Amino acid sequence: MTTNLKRIPFIPKLSREFKPMRHYLCETDTSAKLISRSVFMRLLAQQPCPKGQVFIDLDDGIVYLFPYEPERAERFAAAYQEFETEYKRVYREHHDPRAERLRKAESIDQLESNTKADGKPHKAVLISEETPEDEYIAKEHYIIHTSSFSALSDSDREILNGFINAGYNARELARRLGKDPSGVLKLVKRAAARLEKKIEENS
Repeated sequence: MTTNLKRIPFIPKLSREFKPMRHYLCETDTSAKLISRSVFMRLLAQQPCPKGQVFIDLDDGIVYLFPYEPERAERFAAAYQEFETEYKRVYREHHDPRAERLRKAESIDQLESNTKADGKPHKAVLISEETPEDEYIAKEHYIIHTSSFSALSDSDREILNGFINAGYNARELARRLGKDPSGVLKLVKRAAARLEKKIEENS
């Protein structure tokens, strides 16, 4: 078994259509059980050959975890490499190739340290190190967070929006609502806890 096959593979959270992936544990070749992502990832980390035991269907939004069998591990690993290539291609379809990479001055200190002898500064900029995969994952996180927020009750969304609009200041929010600050803070904490739980469920 190669070291490469022992590595934990990247498992996307969303399908090609940006829908949550479904995770299945295949106890045999003919039976599969739907499990949560957290359980799937925990089981995957315990496997002897993770890359040789997963099969990812990005189109249907399904990922399978199979028992380890040496004769098919290499085939599954090759399929995973194909998935990685396809995943990058799918991202680039959603990425505007004409958009320039984010460039920004590193700091005033760097600008000063890169000043030419004539007193004119060099064009000291940083090019974002984010890869297309990083940006795709960031989009996944954004979708998960927004969908989790939308799944909250109206009252929870209102209290959290109010808290944000009040500059994350419970006292200011309480003043706007004409309520007791301590009571408002409790509402904010409860709503935030419910939001965090939904994010975990969707992750």
